[in-house]
Amino acid sequence: MSAHIAKARVVKVAVGSERGNRVARILFAGDIVPDGVSDDQIARLLERGLIEKVAEESTEVELPEGAPTERWTAPQLKKYAETHGVDIGAAKNKPDVLAIVAEHAAKQSAPAGD
Repeated sequence: MSAHIAKARVVKVAVGSERGNRVARILFAGDIVPDGVSDDQIARLLERGLIEKVAEESTEVELPEGAPTERWTAPQLKKYAETHGVDIGAAKNKPDVLAIVAEHAAKQSAPAGD
């Protein structure tokens, strides 16, 4: 199964069986499309340019220069957390992970004694 990532600022997907209860999920740019989204829906979102296929997991994620920002992708934020020993706990979506790593980065760049 291929992984996909949200390209648009906001993407709404339906997770679950087409015959059962489906749950709407809101994704933000950089979020990974969750398991349970139908292949038909993936195809429509790809066609509209709302999501894109991401490289295989074995591909190394490169970190941008400077402190984490909202322009970083979710994989970049998670890589930053892993590299800097930041515990992101149960944070699963991009805004939550960004808040945690941005706070860590701010503490690291603050002058000693603050």
